[in-house]
This record gives sequence, structure tokens and C-alpha cells, in this order.
Amino acid sequence: LAKDALDEELKSLMGEVSMSASEAEAPEEVEEKKEEEEAPSEEEALSGLGALFG
Repeated sequence: LAKDALDEELKSLMGEVSMSASEAEAPEEVEEKKEEEEAPSEEEALSGLGALFG
């Protein structure tokens, strides 16, 4: 039962994401691809998180 509720929640979230992505030409995806190409090391990512939350 809980799994069904999670599946429904996921479907609705994905629906909202795909709708807004088609409206906005998905700039977030472009940003993510750029970040992936740069591929910061795990240490850099962790220190970045430390700076954000520290």
C-alpha cells in the first residue's frame, strides 16, 4: 500500500517536472550537463557542501 502511494507521488512529481521542462526548455538539464562535463572531484564536492552547510 505504501509503495502504491509512493508510485503515485512519483508519477505526479514527474508529471509536474515534464510539464515545466517542456514549458521552459529545461535550463536545469543544461546546467547539470555542464557540471557533469567539468566533473569535480569528490573531495571538492564535499568541501563545497561543507562551505554551504558549515
